[in-house]
Amino acid sequence: MVEEYRSRQGQDDISGLGELWWDEAAGGYHTIWCDSTNPGGCIDFKNQARWEGDKLVLQEDYEANGKKFTFREEFGDIGPDSFTQTLYGGPPGGPLKVDQTIHATREKALGRR
Repeated sequence: MVEEYRSRQGQDDISGLGELWWDEAAGGYHTIWCDSTNPGGCIDFKNQARWEGDKLVLQEDYEANGKKFTFREEFGDIGPDSFTQTLYGGPPGGPLKVDQTIHATREKALGRR
């Protein structure tokens, strides 16, 4: 899956690109995310995304500025042309709060001349 993301936050235009593919050896989906707000450019996630019921879920702990956090991403309501993506964050082992909900739709292909 390839995900292109564009949004406007105040005066800033945000763009991102995510790629997710099946990694047979790891038994899950390998994920890379790049965006214009990330000082390092891209994140190559250590953990694999896996199915939990009808949701594809990626969860990972990380450290930033000396503090530990948990990041969770869920892809749900998956249809042929859309899905809902919910991003959560919080302390490891603690309650996670919704950071962002994205309702994504597939762009229609441009017709040929």
